[in-house]
Amino acid sequence: MYNGNNQNNWSKPRNDQKNSYSQEKETPAIKHEMLTKDNYSDLAESIFKGKNGDGDLITKSKIRNLLAMAIEIYYALPQKNVGEKVELEDILDRINYFKIRCYYEASREKKVEGFLKDANIFEYLEEFGKLASGKKDEAKDILEQQFILFVRYMEALVAFRAYYIEKK
Repeated sequence: MYNGNNQNNWSKPRNDQKNSYSQEKETPAIKHEMLTKDNYSDLAESIFKGKNGDGDLITKSKIRNLLAMAIEIYYALPQKNVGEKVELEDILDRINYFKIRCYYEASREKKVEGFLKDANIFEYLEEFGKLASGKKDEAKDILEQQFILFVRYMEALVAFRAYYIEKK
């Protein structure tokens, strides 16, 4: 029976426990380069250049599966020449789902986690949410442009993994 007096110790945080709900998180400084038309290929190449095909690298099929998920979002972007309309929230929803899938795949295999961290995939996906915070039409255009570069970056990662690792 509840007497209105909460005496349970399990519901109170200990003094040595951090309460993550009450503490503000610091926003980390960006540790990676923004993707541009000029650098996405070089950034992708730098992930695999000089690596050998030892067992700690992401498999070809796994990286292609990640690319396929990104391409699904790319094809959902509005085609301006057809006059399609897609809401900004719909694009962000798809990107957030892709981010969740990436975390899931990273939790299943250390190779995938290492690749996603080396390639800054989580950081790029986080940036999409920040890009969408401006004026709706401008934010949508910027988000679309950056996501297209991101998909090209993912394609370059697949290509350079094949070139540097498969040819050996």
